Parts: sequence; C-alpha cells; structure tokens
Amino acid sequence: MVLDREFSYGGLLEELEAEGLKFVIRLNSGRRPRFTDEEGKEVVLSLAKGQRVARRHLYYRGKVRMNVAGEWEEGFKEPLWVITNLEPEEALEVYRARMKTEESFKDLKGLMGLERLMNKHREQMEKMVALVLLAYAIGLLLGEAVRDRMYGGGGEEPYGRRRGKKGGLGATGAGVGRGGGCIRGSLCC
Repeated sequence: MVLDREFSYGGLLEELEAEGLKFVIRLNSGRRPRFTDEEGKEVVLSLAKGQRVARRHLYYRGKVRMNVAGEWEEGFKEPLWVITNLEPEEALEVYRARMKTEESFKDLKGLMGLERLMNKHREQMEKMVALVLLAYAIGLLLGEAVRDRMYGGGGEEPYGRRRGKKGGLGATGAGVGRGGGCIRGSLCC
C-alpha cells in the first residue's frame, strides 16, 4: 500500500501493522514526527541536499516499529521522507514510482484543462472520460508490447486484422475504426 503524507498518523500505522499489510507512506514532516530507537532514545531525522538516509527499527511515537528512509534531491525544496515496513531503500523506489505516476496524471490533467477535477460541468466530465479512455488505451498498448517482449509474439500481427471463420473480423465479426483493425486481447478480437 502506497499512501501520501496525510495518512502518516499513528492509528492507521497500528492498523496496517496489525493486519500484516506492507506499506510505504510519505511522512508529513511539517508535524515534526517523533521517533525513538530500540532503547527509547529520541531520533532526529535530518539530512542535507544530495544526501540519502536509511534508518531501521525505529518506533513512531514509541509505538509502531518501522523503517524510515529519506533523500533530498537537487532541485527540490524539501527532502522526501517515507515510513515503511519494507526495506528503506526499496520503499524510496516504490514511492518514487508513485510520484512519477502522479506527475504524469497532473500533466495530463493540465493538458486537458482538468485542473479542477471535481467540476460537475458536462464538458469537464467528457474531458475526464476521454482522459481515462486514453490512459486505458495506452495501458493496453504498453501491456501488449511488454508481454510480446517477455514471452515472444504469437506469430500474429499485433495490431492488424485477424480473420475469423468465413472471412469475418475477430470474434465479434466487426472491426474497430477505419480499416477494421483491433487490438489483440481486446473485446473486439
């Protein structure tokens, strides 16, 4: 489970730990969280720009045992701190991947004029649906490409026409778009 800083509070951490769930949560450093080591001594989290820190077996507010990882990359105004029950280095990689997804989504929303996602106007809703469909199509294409690279192509043309019995196209007998091509593995094939 990967969560943002508003979820870095003790009650939730205790619940996640009790359920045995793996988590990576960005730390809300503005609240000045308190950590102690295994002997109960307070641990101050600090690092300089360009530095990376990994701390194992700390206790959040003296209750929940976890690992803490932080890094302060050049160009950022503050460090990134994550709390986790994974290995600290792995947690940073996981959270960075989430950040890339968030940044991409933010860029797409900006390009489509959807900064105010909660807008209830029909035009904004249509743009959101278009964005979701675009993301889905890209996901399908990337998934097909990854599968073909990992497991090898099945000898078929990946995005061309597929002929069914009696010369029909695909399982539904209908092509998609002009030229009748459809994506292998989609509903039309």
